[in-house]
Amino acid sequence: VVDCPGMMVGPEVEATGLVRHCARMFNTGANLSVPLLALIVRKAYGLGVQAMMGGSSLMPLQCATWPTGEFAGMGIEGAVKLGQRAELEKIKDPQERLSAYNNLVEAAYDRAKAANA
Repeated sequence: VVDCPGMMVGPEVEATGLVRHCARMFNTGANLSVPLLALIVRKAYGLGVQAMMGGSSLMPLQCATWPTGEFAGMGIEGAVKLGQRAELEKIKDPQERLSAYNNLVEAAYDRAKAANA
């Protein structure tokens, strides 16, 4: 059962050793030698989902999702903030910038749907 919204990053989190602890999960998942089945129940983001699915989301013999499942390389809001930073910074009006950000986030969530109708 997979529900992996990703790992937190940043100096505060890194001071707790989260990366070291997550590395254990990555190594364990990549070294599994049993058949894998995956059921995405909510979020399947980034390296965490790869670790839970044997090193790659392509590894399980079977992969299924609830209709609300999401696949993404990282948390969607963070991805929009990082990937669209230059575009958003060009917008001077704060309300217009917020509107553009919300539209980009909504579009990203739509693309992240694991099951398409």
